[in-house]
Amino acid sequence: MTHHFISHPNPKLSHYVFESAKASYKVFPHLGGSVLDWVHDGTQIMTPFPLSEEGIAYYEKFYPSSLLFPFPNRLEDGTFRHEDISYTLPINDPDGNNAIHGCVSNCSFSVSSVTDTQIHLDYDHNPNGSFPFAFKMEVSYAFSEKGMTLSFHVINLGNKSFPFGLGWHPYFTMEDKHSEILFASNKTYHTNGRMIPTDAKDIVRNSITLNNKELDTAFNLLQPEVRLKTKEYDLSITTQGLEYLQLFIPDDRKSIAIEPMTCIANSFNNGVGKQILHPQSSFKCSLHLQLEHGNT
Repeated sequence: MTHHFISHPNPKLSHYVFESAKASYKVFPHLGGSVLDWVHDGTQIMTPFPLSEEGIAYYEKFYPSSLLFPFPNRLEDGTFRHEDISYTLPINDPDGNNAIHGCVSNCSFSVSSVTDTQIHLDYDHNPNGSFPFAFKMEVSYAFSEKGMTLSFHVINLGNKSFPFGLGWHPYFTMEDKHSEILFASNKTYHTNGRMIPTDAKDIVRNSITLNNKELDTAFNLLQPEVRLKTKEYDLSITTQGLEYLQLFIPDDRKSIAIEPMTCIANSFNNGVGKQILHPQSSFKCSLHLQLEHGNT
């Protein structure tokens, strides 16, 4: 593989391209360190991303491949308590009056190193209104012709502990009448009209046929593998340290968001998957994506 950098008048759209004879990926350091526009042998694996203001608007509305920290999904009323102190975060889901998807998805990451197959990015967060605790987030992507590995490392830089959750929000192309997702789960989470979980339901789930299926649903993961089977390709996602899954199909039904997470929505308040990062402590997790069949 090789890599090169493409500058754009809008820094958010400046990006690195990693490509081989069959595969290409784009990494946008100033768009939350996201990886977008994965193409393999002419097949669009991730949803296409236009290099335009329209593309930025799409990213800010739908969060494609956004890194979700310090919480994925929604935080009810943007409020939580930690160590007997109440905190209020900005409401960026006005329809539900929630905070959503943390505070790093639109931040600029620094590139600490880059090779023809890997890129390492860093973001240092100083306490502010978006999240009142200091942390450092390190993200690494390692690319091959048939997939990629994402590694996350978060460090508490402050002198106070804080609650956290982490997730990733990629969209993968599919035709729903020809697609199926396979994963092992025994629990799903019902939500109210604001998409806040209200209760859990025991289930036996090994697969979902996506034909006309409405999904914006969280599950626990009993095994660390999720498989997406489409007409064009089969994709395996192996997780380490992310024990929940959110599935979402947009209205156009041309893609599915497969969102591995360490917790469910509103975990700061309901405690499901919530973790605590103590001062100077760190957390690591990773994902491996591999194309297994189809045009590979």
